[in-house]
Amino acid sequence: MGTIQSLFHLPGRQAEGFLESLFIVMGIELGVPDHSTLSRRLSKLSVELPVVPKDKAVHVVVDSTGVKVYGEGEWKGVQREKVG
Repeated sequence: MGTIQSLFHLPGRQAEGFLESLFIVMGIELGVPDHSTLSRRLSKLSVELPVVPKDKAVHVVVDSTGVKVYGEGEWKGVQREKVG
């Protein structure tokens, strides 16, 4: 839900309602966390992303579900496994 809030610039209650509506339309029986619970948990979350300077281009491949992100070289091996 935090990703939806950031992506669409929605307040907590609106993001909660949006996800509930989306799940209903998609026929998914899945609960959406309460916006106040999520707000408390997100305030305690600390994420630090390391900045690694690169001289060359960086290749990133994201699968269609967005669950797995492959780095260069790794996705080439996965493609061969699926085809073969």
